[in-house]
Amino acid sequence: MTLKSLTFGLSIILLSACTNDVSQFAIEGNPLEAGRRSNTTIEVLEVSLPLYMQGQDIPVMDETGAIKTSDGAVWADDPARSISLNLAESLSRLSGGIASVEPWPLDEPALKRLDVRVKTLLANNLGILEFRGQYFLTPDDGSKPKVDWFNIAVPMRALDARSIAHATGIATQQLAREILGR
Repeated sequence: MTLKSLTFGLSIILLSACTNDVSQFAIEGNPLEAGRRSNTTIEVLEVSLPLYMQGQDIPVMDETGAIKTSDGAVWADDPARSISLNLAESLSRLSGGIASVEPWPLDEPALKRLDVRVKTLLANNLGILEFRGQYFLTPDDGSKPKVDWFNIAVPMRALDARSIAHATGIATQQLAREILGR
């Protein structure tokens, strides 16, 4: 367990002890069907998130452009860990191969390594979750890596914590599709 995970867990426990009005929301997308079986193996590095996404509070941008937090709502898990795991799961299901978050758990090394650096992951006052950043997909065989920017927008039904958490899961699945499609 990393110090970051331990600190996050203790923060949730302390926050829960202070008030019973706190709701936790998990980052989950829609169920995905498995793709055709493949030999693809991808090691997913922990996703790098902006500072406002590294805490327990669920951020939202108001009409003035200020980043605020959802009152009485927190992430159910460390956002970087949760997004990384959701991305690995989506890559596995969509490709039919194996993707796992670092450290790589199998004896044979992964054929590819994915590094995602998020610039923006924020719900705005128009009801759109913006998910932008850059990814690096590096093959183990020394061939040229795929490097690209992504810009994903997910409309939300409401501007609340539950909708933000669901839209974050959907955005992560869309990123997996985008990476596999290139």
